[in-house]
Amino acid sequence: MGRQELPTPPAQRATDLLRAAGDAFRKANEAQENGDEKSAMRHYGKMLQLLQEAELDPTIFYNLRPEFERILAQTTEEAGLMDNEGHLERLTPEEMAEAGLGGGIEIPFPLPERVLAEIEEIQQVYAKNFQYGLNRSVKYGPQLRRELALAGLPEDLVWLAMVESQFHPTVVSHAGAAGMWQFMPATGRRYNLRIDSYVDERYNWRKETNAAIAYLAELRDFFEGDWPLAITAYNMGEHGVERVIAMNGGERDLWKLLETSPGCDRMARESQKFYAKFLASIIVAKNPEKYGFTAPTGDAEEAEFVPVEGSYNLASLEKAAGWPEGTLRELNRDLVRGITPPTGEHLLVVPKRGTNTLLAALESAAKVQPNVHVVKRGETPDCVPVCPDISNMVPCRLTGKPFWDIYVYKDPPLWKAHIDAIKRFDLDGGWELYDFGDLFGDEGPAWERKIVLRRADGSFVTQDYRPATGEWSRFVTVHTADNPPATHVRPEQVGLGPEPRAWEEITGVKPWPTGLALWKLVKQELGDHGVIGMWSGGTTAMLGRPEEIYEYHDNPAKWHRRRDEMIRKVERRMEMIAALDERPDFIFCGGSGSLVFQSPRIFRELSLPVLVRTTELAYDLGLPTHVHSCGPEARLVQMAVEETKLTVIDPLEEPPMGDCDLAELKRRFGDRIVLKGNLHTTRTMLHGTADDVVAASRRAIDAAAAGGRFILSTGDQCGRDTPDANLHAMVETARTYGRY
Repeated sequence: MGRQELPTPPAQRATDLLRAAGDAFRKANEAQENGDEKSAMRHYGKMLQLLQEAELDPTIFYNLRPEFERILAQTTEEAGLMDNEGHLERLTPEEMAEAGLGGGIEIPFPLPERVLAEIEEIQQVYAKNFQYGLNRSVKYGPQLRRELALAGLPEDLVWLAMVESQFHPTVVSHAGAAGMWQFMPATGRRYNLRIDSYVDERYNWRKETNAAIAYLAELRDFFEGDWPLAITAYNMGEHGVERVIAMNGGERDLWKLLETSPGCDRMARESQKFYAKFLASIIVAKNPEKYGFTAPTGDAEEAEFVPVEGSYNLASLEKAAGWPEGTLRELNRDLVRGITPPTGEHLLVVPKRGTNTLLAALESAAKVQPNVHVVKRGETPDCVPVCPDISNMVPCRLTGKPFWDIYVYKDPPLWKAHIDAIKRFDLDGGWELYDFGDLFGDEGPAWERKIVLRRADGSFVTQDYRPATGEWSRFVTVHTADNPPATHVRPEQVGLGPEPRAWEEITGVKPWPTGLALWKLVKQELGDHGVIGMWSGGTTAMLGRPEEIYEYHDNPAKWHRRRDEMIRKVERRMEMIAALDERPDFIFCGGSGSLVFQSPRIFRELSLPVLVRTTELAYDLGLPTHVHSCGPEARLVQMAVEETKLTVIDPLEEPPMGDCDLAELKRRFGDRIVLKGNLHTTRTMLHGTADDVVAASRRAIDAAAAGGRFILSTGDQCGRDTPDANLHAMVETARTYGRY
């Protein structure tokens, strides 16, 4: 009689079979412990049949060898499975490989319910993405397995890349982790990945794989070969896992940790699921058809590497080499600007047998010349400048230090953090106004800052004191670790009186120059990475707070006098700027919410005369002028174009924060003013994907870049947690799609 073939179960039954096999296994163990050998063998036989039906990864069968020995050693019915010494036959490494064994990660049996749940989630929740990952695994998997084997690590760790990215080398998480192995910038640099404005090696899957292998080897050693703990630590950090172990009295069994308080309560849901998801990925990926997927086919990526010195545009090299558009871009995703870096040697990835073709292309292709240039009135740059508003939150976050270190202790100072961010993202940086101190000694008696309240959470409150008059400022400032200081806070809002009863001096502030000396230092540090301005001494937001509106309506003549005094201050300040041996690149005319608290009528009455005079004086000196004014600005743009000589206005926010349509403004005013805007800082930059940023950048460029006089920017202040990848995407779109 021929052997009867069991029907292949539908994909949705696979986990049911595994659950049933687990139940049979537990019953076999109970019967064995009770001395009922026949029942033990019956249940064990049922388990084997169910596992065969489920076509489970053969690794599990091999790992069950001790259970075979324990149960079968007490009966002779299955003696054929054992060698002459009463043990199950051991396979050689070659035989294990041929049988699909030896991945190195032990899969427990019975499968924990968490693993079964993850298998079902793969099938039901993200089956499409998992199939995409399977398809990509044939392209990258062979090389990953070779590198893991060379490092002495289990080859099954290759499926960690499935969990992290579905083998996608350029995916970016909302938290800013990037690449196939999802490294955060700090972790990438820890393992010697280059991450700067030209190269981000997290997108180089070969180099990030080497970094991941180094990290996994460290985690293996840290947890003394306990892979469940080590792999969980890959997600939440070794010290995070260590804290959970300590909370649970030293328990190191991951499955127990996941179910036991207080440790499990301190683990994020993603971290709780991570190892089970990894095991589920191994099980499904090694037998995809059983779980409703298609076995992937295709070839591994083969490439060659050519050392290149100097900046070359990848698109130009593709054209010179006769390769299809995007060939080099696809192989060299780590070149975030689409060009090789200007200094040092860079290994360019080229198609197999493409070395000689590239060498010939390098002979004919021109190098990219540095394109940093202060664009004067009437000139057009070679591509759309890109200058998102990262004024304080992003630079502070990138330092990794509490925000009060930057704002109070100047370690580093905000200007240094900002310049570092400009260089990191290769922005066309523009310096509007930061605390340089009193540039010309024309701002009256100096203020000193005192700490007037300390809080239990480490935050503190400062208030400014003027020794010359014994005067305390009307407002206090609240400093926290994670956000810029809250200004214009009334003392009573934090439980203080108008004048503090006690205060302490601020000590430990890093010494930096002030005034013009600091301005020159910042200009030197910024170099060719951007332009730096000076404040005119005026503002376009004379009514910037509700209480000032009340004062104006009570006594408009008082505010008219202030307007005239401000114009005289601007005239004095511009005379001083004209006398400098080193002039600024532009004049900052103030702003911030120009039409938020002022109606267009009051703006015309109070602020517009100041702007008219400022732009006239700057124009005579040949200096561009700039206004920053968040909120509704369409009428301000109109008045600036029709009645002043203003050069640039930003951030031209779109609804609901503002009222600016770039295409409409460009249609109405053409090149009579430089428009700067206007990607949404929260919807697009903070919460969107890199693809969303590319699409929004293209829309803005299409709307306003024709003929030049446009700067690609954002709304007011990108949020602290804006993903690095979104800023890189904005820059790359300007450099490529935004070329004139």
